[in-house]
Amino acid sequence: MEILLSKDYILGLVEHRGMSKAEFAKQMGIVRQNLDAMLESKKKDINTVIRMAEVLGLSLDEFLYGKQTVKINGFVSVDDTIYTISQKSDLQRVLANIEKLEKTLV
Repeated sequence: MEILLSKDYILGLVEHRGMSKAEFAKQMGIVRQNLDAMLESKKKDINTVIRMAEVLGLSLDEFLYGKQTVKINGFVSVDDTIYTISQKSDLQRVLANIEKLEKTLV
């Protein structure tokens, strides 16, 4: 699998994290002199991409797509029915069911 990420994008993330290029290279496990060559490469190994995300403290989604995601995971019990919640639409469905139940109680 090949990932296309620009040098400017990656260095922008490094700078945003307050890291120097030398510090980033060290945490990546490479010498500073090889960092530019790695960043210039159009094709990056998936293991390298995963390691960059880890060093930058980002999830792979955040690193690849430039967005942070809200993590939802849990269960809600409403009138003896247990709902699994793993995304926003699950919460919306539960709220809609609660509203229906409330209308039947009035």
